[in-house]
Parts: sequence; structure tokens; C-alpha cells
Amino acid sequence: MSIELHPQIRTALDRFARRRRSLLLLRAALSLTVIALGLMVALALLDRARLLPDAVRPWTSVAAYLAAGLTAWKVALRFLRNWHSPLENARLMDAASSGSSESILSAVELARHSDPNGSEEFLAKLQDEAAVAAAKFNHLEALPGSTLKAWSLRLAGAVALIAALAFVPGLHILGFLTRAALPFSEIERPASVRIVIVEPSPANMLAPFVSDVEIVTDIVGPLPNRVLLEIAQPGSTRRQMELSHQGGNRFSGTLSVGQTDLDYRLGAADALTAWHTLEARPRPAIQSFVKTLTPPDYIGGDPLVLTEDHGDIEAIEGTHVHLSLQADQPLKTASIALNPDTPDAIEVAGATLTDKTRIEGTWTISPELHSWKPSLVADETDFSNEEASPWRIVSVADLPPLVQLTQPTGQIGSLPDESVRLSATASDDTGLKSIDLATAIDGADWTRTTLNRTVWVPETSGS
Repeated sequence: MSIELHPQIRTALDRFARRRRSLLLLRAALSLTVIALGLMVALALLDRARLLPDAVRPWTSVAAYLAAGLTAWKVALRFLRNWHSPLENARLMDAASSGSSESILSAVELARHSDPNGSEEFLAKLQDEAAVAAAKFNHLEALPGSTLKAWSLRLAGAVALIAALAFVPGLHILGFLTRAALPFSEIERPASVRIVIVEPSPANMLAPFVSDVEIVTDIVGPLPNRVLLEIAQPGSTRRQMELSHQGGNRFSGTLSVGQTDLDYRLGAADALTAWHTLEARPRPAIQSFVKTLTPPDYIGGDPLVLTEDHGDIEAIEGTHVHLSLQADQPLKTASIALNPDTPDAIEVAGATLTDKTRIEGTWTISPELHSWKPSLVADETDFSNEEASPWRIVSVADLPPLVQLTQPTGQIGSLPDESVRLSATASDDTGLKSIDLATAIDGADWTRTTLNRTVWVPETSGS
């Protein structure tokens, strides 16, 4: 046999459970706040003393939050697991009332378990007695707000400590508390002066390989004795350099970037900026040069195709040059200039970016041309190759062929029908197409005879 709990008992148990739950939640909130504030004050003071490395500081704040949460669990939250259990609340009510509510506990226990031998009249009478006890039970006296007094006093003490520290000159406790409370927000250190980075803008930016980046900063507030630039690179120890005072509140210096990313921050008086990064990226460059050299029309011959790792060009005057250049990264724009370091630089007409990494251009060799240079702008970084040196153009003059008679060496006489042996050498810088022999006997007209090809070597000489 079982019987339902009297409504009056249910109401009393519900009031007690809600009161207990509210007090436990308040105790958890108070303990969490007190422990978190205390630890954050300690971290703020350590941060102010520069005893917390930047890599460690955010994680100490995380550890402080975890410690505060663990404390709240131990002193309050773990007791909420059965806050709505009628039997558990009846036991607590019995303990809180020094046994006067034992009938409530009995009524709850009997209502939970059936008893076939139980008396219905007895159970009903027990429920009525328990309902009377429940109506008289004062849950506010059983669970007084004074149970929160200890944690409330601790919270007041923590707030008073923070208020007192806020009046300490130069301590900036509120700012350091904010840094501790928001560990991953990259809030700069509070200080008596403010460091404003004028250049580079933005402070985090891309920088070309092997370049100098100008660091310019303004100091807002009392002028410090010096401003230090702290530099960190992977695989090397941190180093410092002092910026030069440029007058007024401005300081500047030059930061050399190699081929790895570089982190930097500025310090002045008690101020220290957050770390900023210069990401090193290569400037665009040509990594392959395909040169097609077509001889002048009057010379003829097949084009000469050269694939090289440099752009120097040496060819006969009048040679048609076609360049196919392969860049080492995608490009936004590209062009080719002749004599680029002179006021009368010439833009190669028709030079085009055929795809993101290939440039084509054509021009003709002439004595006036001495150098050329591609102008490249990278698609990703907007870096240019403006610091690259031009490539040489060597225009070779097409000299006339040379012929030298080697036999006979002077004037000779001969009999009629007598053979005369002739010997000569001939050469040309572009090769010989033909060799003619001109003769005039006894003042007659000159007769030209093309020598047999088997007698001479057309590329270099003949005899």
C-alpha cells in the first residue's frame, strides 16, 4: 500500500528546495568571484612587475579561472546534484529543525515505498501530522542568508583592496586587471605614456626579403629618456636597439628584415606595446629567360633559341629579340623597359603578361640600347622588383668581310698561257655566303668568277 504526499508537504519541500538552490548558487557565484578577483589581482601585480612572460600570461589567467571554478564546485555546486529530491530535502529539513520535522521525513519515506501490511488509517494520520509540521516549518530560519556572510565579507575585502590599489600612482591596476581578465585580447600594457606606431602602417604587415623597414613612433605623455625596439626572430635570441630622437615626441629607427618573419615591440618608460609581426615575403623575380634571337633579314639563317638563368643579351645589330620570361610567383602587372636607368627609357610596345607568371616581349637590337629590365608587381603582396639591376644589351656591329691575298705577295709577270697560283684568306663575323675571284688581263675588263664551294669554308674563310 502506498499513499501520495500531502499537498502541504509538497509545498514545504518545494519552498525549501528552491531556497537551498538559490543559496547554493549565490555561494557559488560569491566564491567564484572572490577567488577569481584575488587571483587576477595577483596576476595583474606580476604583470605590472614584468614577471609574466607574454607566452605564459594568457594561460595563467586560464588557470586562475579554472581554480575559481573548482572552488565554486567544491563549496556549492556539487551539492546541487539532488536539489530537487524530496527525500534529500526532507532529511535536510529534519537536520535543520533539530528533529521536529521527523514526521515529514517519515511521510516522504513511506510515500516512496509500498507496504502491503501497512494501515491505511495510520498512513493518512501520518500524512496529516506531517502536513501540520510542514505548515509550521520556516525555511528562511532553516536556511538563513547569514550562511553567505563569510564569502560576502571576502568579496568586500577584495573590492576594497582593488579600490585601494587603484589610487596607487603609476600602478594602473585596473588596466592590468583587464589584461588578466581578457587574456587573449592583446590589450597593451597600461602605462604613464602611450606609444603610437606611426610607421609601418599597419604595424603588422608584409615586408620584402632583405629589406629595411622604417620604424617611426610618437610618444604621448611625458617624454622618456629613450625608446627601445625589441626584436625577436625564430631561432635567435631577442635583441634590443634604441630609436633615435627626431625632435618633439618622435623617435625612429630602421629594422632590417631577412628571409624569416620578424616580431617586434616598443618600450618607453613603463609602457610596452603588444608584439607586432613583419611577415617576410620574396619580391617577384624572373627565374627563367628564354631568348629567341633572329638574325637580320640580310644575313638570314635560323633563329637561335637560348634558355638561360640570366638576362644579358649579346647579338648583331639589327637582330630581332623575343623574350619569354618565367616569373617565380603570380604577377599583377608586368612590363619591359629599355635603357631603364636613363631619362629616355623606352617601354617595349606589345610586352604582355600572357598568364599570371609569363611575360612576352620583342624588340630589335640597336647601338643605342645598352640595358633592359622587366618591371614586375606581385599579385599577392603588391611588392615590385624595383631594386633589381638591369640586364646588359651588347650590340655587336656587323663588320665587312676581310680578304687577304697571301700568294703572290706582290706584282708578278708571266708568259702567255702560263698558270698563276693564287692563295688568299677571307673571313666574316657572321659567316661567308660566297667568295668571288675578279681578274683583268692586260687591262681588259674585270671578270668575276665564283669560287667552287669545295675550295673554301663559308662560315669562316676561303682560299
